[in-house]
Amino acid sequence: SGGQKQRIAIARAFLKNAPILLLDEPTAALDPESEREVQKALDELGRGRTTLVVAHRLQTVVQASRIYVIENGSVAEAGTHDELIANRGVYYNYYARQTPERMLGPVEPNPGTPESVRPRVAAATSELSGSRKPWAALFRTGRE
Repeated sequence: SGGQKQRIAIARAFLKNAPILLLDEPTAALDPESEREVQKALDELGRGRTTLVVAHRLQTVVQASRIYVIENGSVAEAGTHDELIANRGVYYNYYARQTPERMLGPVEPNPGTPESVRPRVAAATSELSGSRKPWAALFRTGRE
């Protein structure tokens, strides 16, 4: 299956012990359960390494220390997931389109979110809708 192939590729990356990881659409074309399993493996693999991820599925980059939203060939926004949601810009709109309403519910900010951003994160996440549209490229770097 696709999930097994991706887990094997991740295992190979573990064995190489590279200090920098470059991942292109690591969870593309996976069912939700396989995506969760692959994401767990990526989280483990990313510890102590710089990781650059190109992803259209935003769940892949939610925990990133820095997200760069690329739209029409240039950086439209940059920040953490919580900061970008609070800003209600391009990332917010794409996240809303990819997130089914049933999953939105109460959303807690990530632990590292500054106190000044937390109220805006709560307000922004409560307004997200469940419509779906295509997403532009997104990068993740410097995961801890």
